[in-house]
Amino acid sequence: MAAVGFTKEYAAGDFDATALIAMLATLKGYFEAAGFFIIYQNDFAFEVLPAGHAAGTISDDIPHWRIEQDGTGKNIRARAIWGINDDDLNSRSSHTVYLLNADIDPQWASYRAVTFAADGSAGWWWLISKQWDALHPEYGHWFESSAMASMTRRYAADRYVGLACRYGIHDGGEWRTPYAITATGDINIHAVGTLWSPLAGVQRHAESPLPRMVAPLFCTIDNSPGAHLQGEIEHIMKLTSGYAWGEAPLPGWWAFANDYAPLALPAPASFTAL
Repeated sequence: MAAVGFTKEYAAGDFDATALIAMLATLKGYFEAAGFFIIYQNDFAFEVLPAGHAAGTISDDIPHWRIEQDGTGKNIRARAIWGINDDDLNSRSSHTVYLLNADIDPQWASYRAVTFAADGSAGWWWLISKQWDALHPEYGHWFESSAMASMTRRYAADRYVGLACRYGIHDGGEWRTPYAITATGDINIHAVGTLWSPLAGVQRHAESPLPRMVAPLFCTIDNSPGAHLQGEIEHIMKLTSGYAWGEAPLPGWWAFANDYAPLALPAPASFTAL
């Protein structure tokens, strides 16, 4: 099944608690349309596995995602899960990544544009929420959230299991995965890492003769060696500056262009405007 995606814009103050609940239902519908299998759901949350994997599947190499409304009713958030489901006492989960916050306080209400994409066969998804103040365009826009969920590609000789989850969520600053075993054998639950790339923080000005480039990303858990090596992030790549928002840096990829950490993300052929 092919990747799917949507974009939706909200006027200032329109993304209230009711819109938040509606968005959770929209996300669930798009996960299903992308080919993900809904393995667990209630009124406030759902969990998914990639196409072809039944409920109860537990594997370091099969991504398992949970999307939920938090207890306050003001936020939608996500986690990577290792286990039957998040309610199981033996399961492990990543640190929470917040996706969307309802406009509860009119003082802070702003226009926003939500962009989402997912592919249930490959097991990835991402959501970006961009906001701006229509009354003060000189402020520009800012990102409420940028969450990208991906697998990591094992190195060729790495066939060990039980050392780390090979999937996680990048929240724009950290790589969050359910667990990783340290070099001393301790289980690091809610493992957090940083991403690095051969491009590092390469920037270029508009007239730069240097080419625009795309390079892979890799993860280091807690900035130190562990009992495992996290391989290349499969569905997120690093960009130099110089790409436009939504440009295709490669066929089938989409430019998350920003000033501090431009990234390339897989994308559907088109996005449905809701």
